[in-house]
Amino acid sequence: MKDDHARFQLYAQECQRHLQLLQRNIERLAPHLPLTAETVATLVETDEGLWILDQIAYRYLKLQDTLGKLVRAFFALKGEAVERMTMIDLINLAEKLGYPVDEALWMRLRALRNEITHEYPGSHGEVAEAVNKLVQFLPTLQALLVKLQQAA
Repeated sequence: MKDDHARFQLYAQECQRHLQLLQRNIERLAPHLPLTAETVATLVETDEGLWILDQIAYRYLKLQDTLGKLVRAFFALKGEAVERMTMIDLINLAEKLGYPVDEALWMRLRALRNEITHEYPGSHGEVAEAVNKLVQFLPTLQALLVKLQQAA
């Protein structure tokens, strides 16, 4: 039980750090939001702009991965037998217990993960759309993290 709590705290801290850095980098893009294909094309021409977009993609990947680990650790902490549960099973359990996540949202977050990492030439519109979606999802991700931490 003590190990479960330590694992949960570690993942919660990691999620919080990724979320903070993600928000900070999105704030740096604030003058350009919502992004357009043209804005992304301009941003990737500069080292700083490319770095910000890379950081957003990286931090979102890390946040989404760690959030999955956090949900699993949360239910282990609560005594659930999570070893054989799929991520969707865990998300469905979280929804049933009133946490701000459901299967449809989780699948959208997974799809966004794939969208935000595409770096094909001429894909500036897709990158813009993915970052704009991420901006919309941030409050939901923050709410889920807070709710899990409060209930742990």
